[in-house]
Amino acid sequence: MGALMASPASTDVTWALLLPYLLGSGIVSAVVTAVLGSFTTASKAATEARRRGYVEALEAILAWSEFPYRVRRRASDDPERLEALAALGHQVQERRTGALAWVAADNREMYEVFRLNLEALDAVTGPSIADAWQQSPVTAASGMVLNGWGPGRMAGEVLRRLNCAVTYRFGWRRRVLFTPALLRARLRRYRPTA
Repeated sequence: MGALMASPASTDVTWALLLPYLLGSGIVSAVVTAVLGSFTTASKAATEARRRGYVEALEAILAWSEFPYRVRRRASDDPERLEALAALGHQVQERRTGALAWVAADNREMYEVFRLNLEALDAVTGPSIADAWQQSPVTAASGMVLNGWGPGRMAGEVLRRLNCAVTYRFGWRRRVLFTPALLRARLRRYRPTA
């Protein structure tokens, strides 16, 4: 029985001899690979969810900027058409508000950029919607040509700025500008000018 029990000194020596073999073994490398693989998979999933969120946010803003054109180009003022347009307007506003809330939850600095750009867009879109409701329905194809009416130019500028700003939430830019102060300084260029 005494031969089966190892002394503490011989155990230390045994581990010292076995440790290099264990570290170089396939078991350890498999565990390390599994841990790194799960981290990479989780990171890819988070990146994809973030990408989807920003795509939906930009689509909601685009829909908001396009809504005045829907109202302006309506073909009639019959109650069903007006009800459908009003329902669409509510849906677009809900999507826009939800998108802004999602951006706020994702990143405070991006929220500020989105909020300021949406304020600039709202300054043009709101009056365009009000004006569109005051206009008569379009009865001929020539009425579809609006000749610069609406928020088109501002919407294009806002979407361009936001699309550029969103690139800082992905890839190497996200890793380099990981602190709020660095990100805030970089995103300053995507704020609307007064």
